[in-house]
Amino acid sequence: MKKLLLFVAIGLTALITSCSNDDSSGSQESKLLLKSDISEAKVGESVNFTVTVDGKAESEAELYIGSNKITNPYVFDTEGEFKVVAKKQGFIDSNSITIKVVSDISVAKPLSLKADKTSISVGDSVSFEVTVDGQTESDTELYIGSDKIANPHVFYTEGEFNVVAKKQGFNNSNVVKITVTAPKTDSKVVGKWIPQNILVTAMGTEVANESYPHKATCDKDFLEFKNDLKVELGIHADDCTLTTSGADWNIQGTTLNFNVLNNNFTATIVSNTDNELIIKANGAQFAPLVPILLPDVDESLLALLPLADITLTLEK
Repeated sequence: MKKLLLFVAIGLTALITSCSNDDSSGSQESKLLLKSDISEAKVGESVNFTVTVDGKAESEAELYIGSNKITNPYVFDTEGEFKVVAKKQGFIDSNSITIKVVSDISVAKPLSLKADKTSISVGDSVSFEVTVDGQTESDTELYIGSDKIANPHVFYTEGEFNVVAKKQGFNNSNVVKITVTAPKTDSKVVGKWIPQNILVTAMGTEVANESYPHKATCDKDFLEFKNDLKVELGIHADDCTLTTSGADWNIQGTTLNFNVLNNNFTATIVSNTDNELIIKANGAQFAPLVPILLPDVDESLLALLPLADITLTLEK
């Protein structure tokens, strides 16, 4: 009987031990989570670490760099990259955090931008200089908004333009505002002129000398040379509908250049007073205007226009 009780006791003990082992192997260890307040530090700077398990702080965890246990917070006294891990008995080691230690954290320097002029006229060029600490910085790029521009840069439109210099590894420069205005002129050509007379000559002989064919019941057609060097030609249809066209004009001595009806005209100024403007040009240039200026002309004569000169008299 004693032997039987002994075997039962041993069997129960083995069963209990087996169940206990099965319960232990079924449990899972939790993993530590390691965080640091910074990932890059200067030599001599302190780094603080936080260890959590399932979102709760685990204060008794220990920190290691390799096999060396470190404190928390920890002061790094040498340059390099150091992998830090948190450990605690009964828990899975934490993720690894790399701390980069440098002798001094470099601070990106700002670019300095200057322009040789900041108020210009349309068509003028501006040169820019980019420096860092007073020294010229090459390989920089200039931008107006997201558009990259050349240096020097020609501005073709009116307005205010903010220019910035950029280069990788540097802070963007200060903003330089360029103000672009339309060119001005005080020429007597400026004004709204009403065509009065058309004279056509060929080889020194007068071919036609007629009044300009304004529409009797409409406003007068006009040719306006504006102060901002824009030109506008206004022509009325039979129903008095006004059609305008024009682009730019300029004057060089007695040569007047202008663009209307998508055609470039070059004329010689014969006379220009406060109230009268007389211009003369080769007839070929006036081909787009002949149906307007001389509506009754024989179309077969258009081929002879290069042999003719047309003089147009206008008044204010």
